[in-house]
Amino acid sequence: MHFYRPLRPLAALTFDLDDTLYDNRPVIKQTEHESVAFLQNYHPGLSHFQSADFHRLRQELREQDPEIYHDVTQWRWRAVHLALSRQGLRDAEASIGADAAMQNFALWRSRIDVPEATHATLRALGNVIRWWRSPMAMPIRPSAGWSNTSSLCCAPGQMAAPSRIRICINWRSKGWAWRQNKSCTSGMT
Repeated sequence: MHFYRPLRPLAALTFDLDDTLYDNRPVIKQTEHESVAFLQNYHPGLSHFQSADFHRLRQELREQDPEIYHDVTQWRWRAVHLALSRQGLRDAEASIGADAAMQNFALWRSRIDVPEATHATLRALGNVIRWWRSPMAMPIRPSAGWSNTSSLCCAPGQMAAPSRIRICINWRSKGWAWRQNKSCTSGMT
């Protein structure tokens, strides 16, 4: 890595771990397969539903609402809701089905196997970042066991943030809650 400007004090180090420190392609492939299977079994009218059908629904939603792609969780939920609605389910029934499909998606998406070397790298990086008195932030999968390696943990599906992301901030000098390795209950977004 080459730096062409002097480094200023870091405010925070942020990154997404998927495909940065581990290969998530097998997880994505399995999750998509299981998500389609869930829909095929959820309603008889979707017994022949395929991944391509899901992608067509997502494209249709994006044409109606070009900004939807910023919230991939909502985009996925709405695509499932649309698929169920088109099978004749009422709005409330389609919402229940979409919620169930999202729970299934989250279950499979969180089934990752992260090598110990990745955990060791994150712990070492976290120690360096703390020396600079800067937070390290990353979105996490709760099942991955990373909540103790970062000072800002963002876990999906646990807070009503824009894409249902839970945010916990751990940095004393900014006056935010000091909640290292604990759940964040202050409701910060």
